[in-house]
Amino acid sequence: AREGADAKPIPKTLVFVVDTSGSMQGAKIAQAKGALRFFLGSLAPEDAFNLIPFSSEARPLFASPRALTEETRKEALDAIERIEAAGGTNIHDALAQAMNLAQDDRLPIVLFLTDGQPTVGETDAARILSRIKDANTRKARLFVLGVGNDVNAFLLDRLAEEGKGDRHYVREDEDL
Repeated sequence: AREGADAKPIPKTLVFVVDTSGSMQGAKIAQAKGALRFFLGSLAPEDAFNLIPFSSEARPLFASPRALTEETRKEALDAIERIEAAGGTNIHDALAQAMNLAQDDRLPIVLFLTDGQPTVGETDAARILSRIKDANTRKARLFVLGVGNDVNAFLLDRLAEEGKGDRHYVREDEDL
């Protein structure tokens, strides 16, 4: 028997953390919204998710990740449409809230999309790294998408490394 053919998909908890600061205006926020719709569409029925848009403060859609249903999908799509780019960049608080994951059997994954540097709240890269590492009690995999030319590559590379994920950078005019 072929093992891979009948394997059930691994249930995941995906937390989408998206930078909506003022520097994301224009093409970058449109890219981010398109990426969020794509990722939302790629979720499986057994998955859970949350959406955390952030600028000067994090604004989670749900208090903690919720099961994927038609209702939660619609709430997320509506929230994505309402996203506007304004404010500063509070990376620490957004990622700290993303680590609020249920203790269940789902594989925890955080997808972090940003174009810049931390400008609000904790801005020291070493302290952000240390605090997010400590907050990641579920050992969530952390994947980073950096958009544009002003990203803090040191911070983003280390976040992905500590989170046993990966990072990918795209120019402002590239398709995420």
